[in-house]
Amino acid sequence: MEFKISDHLDKFYQDYNLGIEGGNHLSYVTHEIFNVFNVYIPNWDNRRKAVLKHNIHHLLTGYKSELLGEFEITAWEIASGCMNYFAAYLLNSAGIIACLLIYAKPSSKAFLLGCRSTNLYQLNIEEKTLKNSTVDDLKKQIGLKQQPSIGNPSISEILKLISHILLSIMLQIFIFILSPLLIVYNFWMYGRRLF
Repeated sequence: MEFKISDHLDKFYQDYNLGIEGGNHLSYVTHEIFNVFNVYIPNWDNRRKAVLKHNIHHLLTGYKSELLGEFEITAWEIASGCMNYFAAYLLNSAGIIACLLIYAKPSSKAFLLGCRSTNLYQLNIEEKTLKNSTVDDLKKQIGLKQQPSIGNPSISEILKLISHILLSIMLQIFIFILSPLLIVYNFWMYGRRLF
């Protein structure tokens, strides 16, 4: 008997110390920076919907939830299509340039795999159905049952990468302009935690 995705998710959350349901029920998400301080990010509904599929993508691709694996999943999700989930694209766009600079070879390979498959952001599958599915069933639906061959990139795949890099740069400039709001939010969160 093959385990359901929900069983794999429970183990994934436990293995990576992500808390119950990966912290999806919290009103904010805490990211520790260099073991020095925490950055608080609002956990809005669009992010909650995206993060479940993001975590299932880790299970389907085999990319770990650590720096290299997060960079690989970033490249794969952008290439396989996540623009219809704004939270997913926003978070992935922050990492696409870094992943290609720091881990160029594995990130490029993940990007090409994404170009040759799809993902759960593209499929209209309810959360309950997702959690009751098996890894093999979902891999089949997104084209990962038999790994596509990763050869040389086509011209369209190179153009796709360039367009996402340019869009990511524009989006990050916009976020930088709005960053004072995030700073105010973080001071407010620190204040709430102190009192």
